[in-house]
Amino acid sequence: MKKILIILFICSPLLVISQSKGDFLLKFNYGMVCDEFHPNGHANSVSTEYLTTPNASSDMQSNHPDNDLEDVNNALQISGGYFICDNLLVGLNYMSSDIGGSNNNQYWAGSFNEKGLFTEYEFCNKYGIGFFAKGGAGRISFDSEVHKLLSDDIDIDGPLSVESDKAWKVMYGAGASYKVYKFINLNIEVSRNIVKHDGFDGWDNGTGTDRYLYTSAGLSFTIGGKNAKESKEGVIRDAHLLLPLLLIVM
Repeated sequence: MKKILIILFICSPLLVISQSKGDFLLKFNYGMVCDEFHPNGHANSVSTEYLTTPNASSDMQSNHPDNDLEDVNNALQISGGYFICDNLLVGLNYMSSDIGGSNNNQYWAGSFNEKGLFTEYEFCNKYGIGFFAKGGAGRISFDSEVHKLLSDDIDIDGPLSVESDKAWKVMYGAGASYKVYKFINLNIEVSRNIVKHDGFDGWDNGTGTDRYLYTSAGLSFTIGGKNAKESKEGVIRDAHLLLPLLLIVM
C-alpha cells in the first residue's frame, strides 16, 4: 500500500498538468474484502453430515469467531468517472481479489474479478470534508472451493465443493472524502456487494445470493474541467504541499 501511494504522489503532478478541479475523476482504493455472514443461510446436506459442533452456524464468513483462520483479504480497486453535475459522479470500476470464509467445520477460498457501473452522490460538503452515498451494478466472475477444517473425525480428500461461474451483482455503500489539495482527495469507503449466485462461496445454501463487504481507503484525482488553463509550472511548484501526505504513508 505504501509503494502504491508513493508512486501516486510522484506521478500526481504529471496526471493533472494544466488541471485543477475538474469534470473527470480517477480513484485508487485499497482495502479489506470480507465474506459476510448470511443470517438466512441453512446447512447444505454435505455440510450437515460433517458438522462437528452442536448448533454450528451453517453460513461461512471471514474472521469467524469460532476459529483462528485469518481469511480477510486485501485488494486494489480502480475507478474512473465523470461528474454530470457538481455532486453527482457516474463511472466504471474494476477489482480483482481473493476472498475466503469459514464456519465451525469448513472453510472456503476463492478469487473473483468484478467490473461495474457506479454512481456517487455527495450530499454534504463542509470545510473540505464531503460525505457521499454510492450504488451500482456489474458482472463478476469467480472460482471457489470448500474444504474441511482439520479434525481427527473428518476424513475427506480434496474439496467438498467447487464452483466456477459468472453472475450479476449489485452494490451500495457510503463514504467520506477530504480535500488535501486542489485536485487530490483522501477517501474512506465501505460497500456491501450482493452477488446473484448462491455458489459464490462454494455452497448452495438455498438463499439465492451471497455477499461480501469492501472497506477501503484511497486517493482520488480530478482531471480536466473548469480551471484547465492552470499552468504546468504552477502545479509542479505547488507539489511540495503534498509532502506531509508522503511522510504519513512512509
